[in-house]
Amino acid sequence: MKRANDKAGKAFREQTILQAALTLFAKNGFQATKMESIAAAAGISKGTIYLYFDNKEALFRRLITQQIGNKLQDGIKQLERAQSLSEMFALMTDEMVMLLTETPLPQLLRILISESAIFPEMVAFYRECVIERWLGALSKKLGDDEQARHLAKLIMAPYVLSILSQEIFFADQPSDKETLRTLFATQFKMIEQLLQARY
Repeated sequence: MKRANDKAGKAFREQTILQAALTLFAKNGFQATKMESIAAAAGISKGTIYLYFDNKEALFRRLITQQIGNKLQDGIKQLERAQSLSEMFALMTDEMVMLLTETPLPQLLRILISESAIFPEMVAFYRECVIERWLGALSKKLGDDEQARHLAKLIMAPYVLSILSQEIFFADQPSDKETLRTLFATQFKMIEQLLQARY
């Protein structure tokens, strides 16, 4: 692969590296994947990859921020504009279906689950970049106090449980968009009914 000199070329090269890394992390695991293997899969030299990422941890963090974290921003902005619980849950359903079907979220979570004991700092980074941002936005909508944070965790629980269940027990039975939408809508409807008394 030719050397990338312009901004567009460097951005394309970074995407090539990230995609190669994601494929190898999902196939071999984070610990077993070497930087030279990622470089080879991306069609670049071992030295070149270090011009983009200092190490595997930096590469994985970039995958989380670019592929998941950045995509959350629009969803959070919409959530902040929601005028009712029903609207809030509908927006969350759309956002979660999008993340599960149009981003590498399932693959990244599978990697985090399988190697969380070895690389707890990666789990902590995901929590800060993704989970805490959602919890913060939800808590603010629900009252912005300690009880609101507990309620936000309650709302997030079915989402997290569904992902874990899918990745651990039903990975060979991928869910389509409509199945996921129905699942989340049903879960959120039940939670909405519980919250109606307060909101």
